[in-house]
Amino acid sequence: MFKKWSLVCVILLSIALLVTGCGIPQEDYDAVVAERGGAEAKIERMQSDLETARSDLSIVEGELATLQRQVTSLHSELAQAQIAQAVVEEYFGKILFFDNFEDGDTKGWDCQSAPGLPATEGLPVVMENGKHVLQIEAGQYAGAGSKSWGDYTFQTRLKLLQEGVIISFRASDVGTYFLEFNQDGIFVHKEIYKQTEHEFTFLQQSWQPHNPNQWYDLIVEVKGNNIKVCVNGVPAIDYTDSEPLLNGAIAFGGGGNMLIQADNVLVTTGK
Repeated sequence: MFKKWSLVCVILLSIALLVTGCGIPQEDYDAVVAERGGAEAKIERMQSDLETARSDLSIVEGELATLQRQVTSLHSELAQAQIAQAVVEEYFGKILFFDNFEDGDTKGWDCQSAPGLPATEGLPVVMENGKHVLQIEAGQYAGAGSKSWGDYTFQTRLKLLQEGVIISFRASDVGTYFLEFNQDGIFVHKEIYKQTEHEFTFLQQSWQPHNPNQWYDLIVEVKGNNIKVCVNGVPAIDYTDSEPLLNGAIAFGGGGNMLIQADNVLVTTGK
């Protein structure tokens, strides 16, 4: 009989423990379950953040690799440019100025418009057979270099689209030499700036015709009081000035219905 009552007590006690949660209050049990759910959600967010960070790191590593390749390429281009400059200086002398307009603009040039025309901060650079070239219209001016330049060789490529172009050299506050390059030939002048009016002197001419829409290689060399001009390697002007202008910069300009293109402007000295 005692054994039967003992068994009944054990069964009743087990039922009581199951009902009461083994002696843990229900609110505490719910709190533990909620905390566990919060921890699991936090772990999921952290795992998501970790995956995002890994993705961002992969992107940054890819961008870094791209930048490293670009830096390597720039170092190679710089080395090639230095070699090219050394070759040019070996044959032509120290480079004072160079522009092939492949950057697509006229930075480094003093660009102006004639009075009455719209002001301009730069002149158009256009595409010509896959290359960038400078285009100058009537009333526009593009100057470069220093007024202190002395002896130098000024080289460029020219193409006449309409009429001709005026090219200044040894241009300073005192005056300038300039040549007219047009379909009839080359005409060299000197202009001295006066307070009341400018003094013009015709120096020499060359009756070499220049066809429109054709590129010409022009070289102007000024050394001491001597001026030499060559077109496509052929001498055109050789003039010695008894009262020379000894210093000045270079410029392109013109009036009328002028429309020309220029490229590969190079000024060197020292050879």
